[in-house]
Amino acid sequence: MNNQENKISDKIGKTAKYGSIGTEMLYLIEYIIGYTIASLILIYLMILGLSLYIGLSCIGLFIFMFIIGILRLKKIASVRLDSQALLGTPSVKMDLLPDEKILASFAGIMRVGFYLRSTVTFINIPEIKNPENAMIVTNKRVLFVYVPLSGADKMIGTDVGMWDWILAKKDIESKLNEMVSNYSISEIYNSYPKNFFIDFEDLLKVNFNGFQRRINFFTRDNKKHSYSFRAIEDFDQAKQVFRDYIK
Repeated sequence: MNNQENKISDKIGKTAKYGSIGTEMLYLIEYIIGYTIASLILIYLMILGLSLYIGLSCIGLFIFMFIIGILRLKKIASVRLDSQALLGTPSVKMDLLPDEKILASFAGIMRVGFYLRSTVTFINIPEIKNPENAMIVTNKRVLFVYVPLSGADKMIGTDVGMWDWILAKKDIESKLNEMVSNYSISEIYNSYPKNFFIDFEDLLKVNFNGFQRRINFFTRDNKKHSYSFRAIEDFDQAKQVFRDYIK
């Protein structure tokens, strides 16, 4: 995929990354000052009779926390924001079906519901569990795909993908149109490991929530996939696209 410069989404990604770097650096400065003072106090107390085990354990903990801060700063600084760095290979590859063609595409969707949106990590940068931000509907299935924007599948101090959904819908749409124009359906799907699809034969029903601009997909294996549209016109169009499945 070509690396396309996106206006708002690039600013969101860069602001998240460099804002997080600045925040971590401030934390480290506070750590150095605070831990130095605390260590000097502990050394003084050990001279007065405080157990060496307790004093040295506390100082060792201070050093450990400082090292963790350094590692976190390095992890944030190493995050690549270019879209090419975000592409990968799905665990299950998809092949184009006979006579399969695109019927509609929707840019600016976001997974919603009661679930933890990002992974929980100690040092590494948390990843968004469901970063898909676009939907492609063919005559055979529904594809939920990730359109690569700057850091949009990462939690870099903030949920970058969520801010893209709020502020950069046009960037998602522009990149999606570029992908659809230059690549096959299978190439688009196979470009990112977390993309997934629902075959129409496995789709039980679809319903809509107008207040939240939400679409809910219910499959025959008793799973529910819920997404919110950024644009009301996409929400209305989706009602027409899935009219045969509305129950």
